[in-house]
Amino acid sequence: MFVKGLSTRHTTVGTFRYGVVYEIDEKDGGIRKHVLPLLGGDTPALEKISKAQAEKERSAPMQFTPKATPADVDASAADLRGKLAAAEKAKAEAEAETEAAEQRAIEAEKALPESEAELAKVQAELGASAADLAETGKRLAAAEQRAVEAEKALSESETKLVKVQAELSASAADLAETGTQLEAAQSENADLKAKLTALEEAKK
Repeated sequence: MFVKGLSTRHTTVGTFRYGVVYEIDEKDGGIRKHVLPLLGGDTPALEKISKAQAEKERSAPMQFTPKATPADVDASAADLRGKLAAAEKAKAEAEAETEAAEQRAIEAEKALPESEAELAKVQAELGASAADLAETGKRLAAAEQRAVEAEKALSESETKLVKVQAELSASAADLAETGTQLEAAQSENADLKAKLTALEEAKK
């Protein structure tokens, strides 16, 4: 932006003279703090003008470069010291982390053979378990086959039992018929004996 001195004014960042046109960087922290306030108030020391007006009053407006103030220098130094301390701290932390990572790598390398042995053991156990599982599967299949055969045999036995029961029922019926016939024959035999006895008595 462009400003024109309405009066000579000495500031922390530099001197503005009456009637002189300056180009300032309003984004600069020193300008915002020490120069922009001069545009306001009851008796402003500076007035804001357009670029066209600045070019009209002066073919090449003077560039105002604020000088560093002791406070700014101290703040910059403190900031640099803070950044340096932070960088040193970060470096120390990085070195400590690197050392810890190297130590973990060494420990991991030492533990690697043991881990490999444990892995081999687990793989062997898995192999044995797989073999046991396969054997168990075979036994289960054999047991299922025996169960099927036993069920088949039971069915056949039940069929035979039904047949035998039917035969027994038929035999019982035949036996009853034979008993009836035997009783009739015995009765007939008794009658014949009685008749024979009567005939013998009659002959006497």
